[in-house]
Amino acid sequence: MILPRSCLRLAPGFRKAYLGTGILFLLLLLAVHLSLFPGTAAYEIASLTDRSGSVVAMCFSPDGQIVFSAGTDTTIRCWDIEEKRVSRSFNGHSAGVTCLAVNSDGSLLFSGSLDGHVKVWDLANGGEYRGPALSQQSYRALRSWGREVIALTIHPSGTHLAVVLRGGSVQSLELETGRVTDVLRQKHQENGFVSFSSDGRLLLFSGAADGTVRVRNMVTQTETVISDRHRDVLCSSLLPSRRLVATGTDDGAVRLWDPDSGTLVHVLDVDGYCVSAMAASSDGRYLAVNSRVNGNFVSLWDLSSYRLVKSFDAHRTPISALAFSPDGKVLASACFDASVDDRPGYGGMKLWQIGEAR
Repeated sequence: MILPRSCLRLAPGFRKAYLGTGILFLLLLLAVHLSLFPGTAAYEIASLTDRSGSVVAMCFSPDGQIVFSAGTDTTIRCWDIEEKRVSRSFNGHSAGVTCLAVNSDGSLLFSGSLDGHVKVWDLANGGEYRGPALSQQSYRALRSWGREVIALTIHPSGTHLAVVLRGGSVQSLELETGRVTDVLRQKHQENGFVSFSSDGRLLLFSGAADGTVRVRNMVTQTETVISDRHRDVLCSSLLPSRRLVATGTDDGAVRLWDPDSGTLVHVLDVDGYCVSAMAASSDGRYLAVNSRVNGNFVSLWDLSSYRLVKSFDAHRTPISALAFSPDGKVLASACFDASVDDRPGYGGMKLWQIGEAR
C-alpha cells in the first residue's frame, strides 16, 4: 500500500522537537570534543617596538618578567613585560648584536656581536659587569675572539660559555679560569646555532657548511652527527624532556631526531617556503616555528601528538626570532625591518599568551 504524501509529512510540533533534539545532540558532541581535546589559543598581549631596525636575538629572564632583545642597531633592550616598556638598555657593541644568553640566576646577560666581542652585563646594577664571577683572563678572552660572534650559550651551571665564531669553530670559555678550548672546528654557514641541554650534558651545534647538525656529549666527549641529506639547516633546538633535536630546513619542514643515534624520528610538514626560526617551551610540550611563504606566520605544534594546534599571522615581514618564557605561557616573536613596518599593531616584536581555549 502506498501512503499519501500528506501522511509522510511530520506534524509541525514534532518537526520542531526533532530539530531541537538534533541541535542539542550536536552541541553535546561539541562539548565532549572540547573537554577531551581542548584547543590552543594564542592572544597578542603586547606589541613592542621603537623603530630600531631588525631584532635578531631574544631571551627571557629566568623569572619571565623581562624579555631581552637586540639586533642590527647594536643596542640591547630590557623590556618589562607587565609595563610593556623598555626598563633598561645597554650600549657598548660597535656592530650588530647577533645573540643573547642570560645565566640561570638572572644576574648576568651575555651578548655576542659582529664586532668580535662578547660582553657581560650586570642586570642588578646596570652597565658592564666587572665582578669576581669572571677572572681577568676571561675578560681578555671575551674581547679577543678575533672573528665575528655568530651564536653563544651559557652552561646551566654558569661555569662556562660556548661561542660560535664565523669561519670555523665552536669554542668553550671557562669563566672562572679564562681557559679557552675548541669544542668543534669546521666551516659553517652564515647562520649558526649552539645550545646546551637543560642538564648541561649535551651541546647542540648547527650551521655547518656540510649541512650536518652535531650533538656533543660533554660527559663522554662523544659526538653524534645528524645529516639531513644536504638540506640547509637554518635553525635547530634541543627539545626539553623529549630527548629530541628539532631542525628547520629550507624545504619548509621540521625534522625531529634522536640525539644519541642521529636517526630521524618524525617529520612535521610546515606550510612554508623555509623554516628559519624556532623555539621550544621548557616543558617540551610546544614547538613554535615560522611558516607560510613569507615566513611571517607562527605555527604552534603539540609535540606529544605531533599535531599542529595553532597557526596565526604574527608580523608583516618575515619572523627573525622566537623565544618562550620559562613557564611556556608567553611566546615572543620578532621580525626583520621593523623600521618600515608602520601599520598599527604590527611592531617589530610581539608577545603572545599561549594557553588552552575553553
